[in-house]
Amino acid sequence: MTPTIEEGWYRKRRWYSYFGALIVLVLITIAEVAFYYRENLALLFYVASCLVIGYGTVWWCLFDSRARGLQLSYNFRIWLGLLGPIFIPIYFYKTRGVAQGAKSIFGLALYIPFYTAFYGTWYLTVIVLTKAGYFSPA
Repeated sequence: MTPTIEEGWYRKRRWYSYFGALIVLVLITIAEVAFYYRENLALLFYVASCLVIGYGTVWWCLFDSRARGLQLSYNFRIWLGLLGPIFIPIYFYKTRGVAQGAKSIFGLALYIPFYTAFYGTWYLTVIVLTKAGYFSPA
């Protein structure tokens, strides 16, 4: 069965939104490190990065469900964003079944690029800013 034009558009869109969220996460993480000693701003950027991670996966699931011809309820989207590690496996179970969901680790692999980007950017930014004299070496 070949995908329709609309399904193909959603399949591309899910990855565009996912990688867009990764880019936003990298920028927020750089800002979080740069304003590390300003507690209010650092906390704001930290919360923003958590929301980008959560809702980056939600957007992926939203476009994936539309490519599969399913609609996610508004409440389920909120729960996906807030408690993704619990609800992403439920989503993969519902949309792919047990066998296909298990192959994809029930979607939890969606978080690996986000956390790799977050911590990689964090440590790289600290190193660059320390060498530039922004932070004093510990």
